[in-house]
Amino acid sequence: MSGPVPVIWVLIGFNAVFIGVFVFRRVTGRPPLAGPLALLSQGLFVAVTCLFFFQEDAQQLLNWLIEAF
Repeated sequence: MSGPVPVIWVLIGFNAVFIGVFVFRRVTGRPPLAGPLALLSQGLFVAVTCLFFFQEDAQQLLNWLIEAF
């Protein structure tokens, strides 16, 4: 199989990493992440997921921001 990897597989892999870290921390009995670190990781998860689902909108927003500044 040649060519670029479909976007859905990249998103599934990205989500699997986050879920894997969550499950690993639960299984090993580690405490939840500290407040700011938890917010940062959750924000990153949501941002990347939204960028994959709304690529055209993200590109339009980026172009608008570049033109505005």
